Amino acid sequence: MDPWHAAIEQLARWHSQADRSALDRAAAFLSEALPNLLGPRLARKLGDQTIADLVQQFILDLHERPLPTTPDHPRSYLGRALQNRALSLLRVRAPEPMAVVGRTRAEPFVPSHERQVAARQVLRALQTLSMEDRVALKLADAPEALDADEVDWLANHSGHPRADIHSLAVHAENASERVRLFEPTRETTDPRDDERAIERFHKRVSRARQRLLALIEGER
Repeated sequence: MDPWHAAIEQLARWHSQADRSALDRAAAFLSEALPNLLGPRLARKLGDQTIADLVQQFILDLHERPLPTTPDHPRSYLGRALQNRALSLLRVRAPEPMAVVGRTRAEPFVPSHERQVAARQVLRALQTLSMEDRVALKLADAPEALDADEVDWLANHSGHPRADIHSLAVHAENASERVRLFEPTRETTDPRDDERAIERFHKRVSRARQRLLALIEGER
């Protein structure tokens, strides 16, 4: 079995059966594999010690709270989640910090019924966001959750065939690939244009997360 899928199954056994040996095996693999999912440029900016701390906290969160979904592509799913945390950390350090949703302390295991209620709250809140915000948020955090309308929107904006959109979104390895789906391709010779497009995308995702959290809190 692919070691990434095995790690997801081991985490699931920990949360459903309190199987400590399964958790230890998952943690051992992830502590070695996760740092390799960060791009070289991002890794240089963070430094080895920060990456080690980031990965340790990431694994601790996986230990304390189950994943909201079982990913079909766990390497890409976990890589995106870790990269988003790393980028959020860099933005917090920046001289002009962008609006970033603060992470709360990981919660303990939540019973199945309560998780289902929370999932319905998130879904209702998502539907009230603009199409652009919904698509940006899902592209960044959960591309496998793109619905038919969102896939249509991406197809119209990116120029890619509709049949290819879901696979392209799920397998996007970095922010640049996601941005090329979100924004129409532009002919340019300025390499800074790509960086500016990525920055715009991250700002939109950050604002969308804030709106989503505010909407969810409003339901409680």
